[in-house]
Amino acid sequence: MKTRLLLLTFLLEFSACTTKTTMDLTDQEKQTIQKEIRESVNYFIRMNQELKPDSVIIYFSNSPDFVTIGMDGKPTNFEDFKNMANEAFKGFSSISMSTTSDQIRFLSKDIVLYTWFYKAEIKTQTGSQLIFDNVGTSLVFKKIEGIWRPIYGHESYLPPRDITEKK
Repeated sequence: MKTRLLLLTFLLEFSACTTKTTMDLTDQEKQTIQKEIRESVNYFIRMNQELKPDSVIIYFSNSPDFVTIGMDGKPTNFEDFKNMANEAFKGFSSISMSTTSDQIRFLSKDIVLYTWFYKAEIKTQTGSQLIFDNVGTSLVFKKIEGIWRPIYGHESYLPPRDITEKK
């Protein structure tokens, strides 16, 4: 019973805190943030499609707070994420990505939860063609020095379809 009471107290306090900060945002401020977040995501897509791993990496926040969780369920810090991305890009000859839908939830004036659904096609240096039909990504963006940067990410998808032509 005591545990339930503590949990209820915490939830009420948390709810009051988040409600107050998001209610402080005007409709115009929300529209501006949505525009800025979507511009940031479009930059990320463009840099992936142009096969520019260094430009993809600077999209993320290089801070001790940064963490991303991959399909293996393991957390990755910024340096490990950077190394993994650079290594992966070496094997790609092209990437195509398209957003199918997204949602933006305002947690405060400078923190936003962005839920992103997209499709991707990757062609590898070895000639494989992989289709990712449904990718779901959750990103927590924080406005740092006037720029929205992901400080947290979690991605989920099924194994890709291999549509490589057999010779």
